[in-house]
Amino acid sequence: MVTRTISKAAAWPITACLALIVLCVPAARGACLNWGHGMANPDTSNLFVGKIGDQSVAMLLHLNPKTGRFDGAYGYANQSDTSALTGSMLLPGVGLVLDAHDKQGVVASHFSLLFFYPISTSTNLNFYKKWYINSCDTMTGIWQPSNGGNAKHVILFMSGQRKSSQTNTMKLNDATAYKLNMAIRKNDRKAFASLLHYPFCTASALGIHKVFTMPSNVIRNYKEIISTLPQDTPAFYMPHFITNDSFMNGSVYFEDGKVALICLGHCPDLRDNPCSETGRLNQHKPAIRQDDLN
Repeated sequence: MVTRTISKAAAWPITACLALIVLCVPAARGACLNWGHGMANPDTSNLFVGKIGDQSVAMLLHLNPKTGRFDGAYGYANQSDTSALTGSMLLPGVGLVLDAHDKQGVVASHFSLLFFYPISTSTNLNFYKKWYINSCDTMTGIWQPSNGGNAKHVILFMSGQRKSSQTNTMKLNDATAYKLNMAIRKNDRKAFASLLHYPFCTASALGIHKVFTMPSNVIRNYKEIISTLPQDTPAFYMPHFITNDSFMNGSVYFEDGKVALICLGHCPDLRDNPCSETGRLNQHKPAIRQDDLN
């Protein structure tokens, strides 16, 4: 896929054109009527996922209600680190501008984004006006590196919220998610086994659990365990800002920053999982100890 780029000279005119579309075209006119959407809550940040050019990204944003300023971070699916973000509203209810900072705090790139859901000639305008015209859930615009490089098109969709009280646990989960991506990509059995919470379980579509208590047993049964994951697994699932204890479309469940359960499809009720804390307290379904079978 060819990355779509925009020259530096063209970047701000494009942003201006997008703003004119939002403000001046009757079919698209609207504003983000509830743009806070939880971001102004001191304990809540909003998660957006989407693309910069052809690269998958996630962005976490929080609004300080006292200053009207944003802070947050964004990261790419194939990178372990994230970059800090600061910014403000472009116009009330229309969009926002953000600066991305490197590890030294230097501004490395800029975002110019509008709360605007892309429409085309095939868009049902009545449906659009009802569900999207005043929505805060989609941002489109450009990303521009500070070094004068080519700008890229951005589109982001809101996908959840994250509480600051969960930050420490979520950071552990994020780090494990990235390492899990890499271990599977490299087919590294030992690295995979090191990321698991023991006892570790897999669950079939019928809810039958297999329990693994030792890394050596996981390494021996690696192919079977991996086959439980979605077969349409992309090169990298988004490992940043995981908003709950699950990953890979709900097929992976974390506990204490480790992988405790991998399921065929979405993980079932954790009360039935002998490898989760809740399941150990409420265990009433039989589980197959894989250690006993090998």
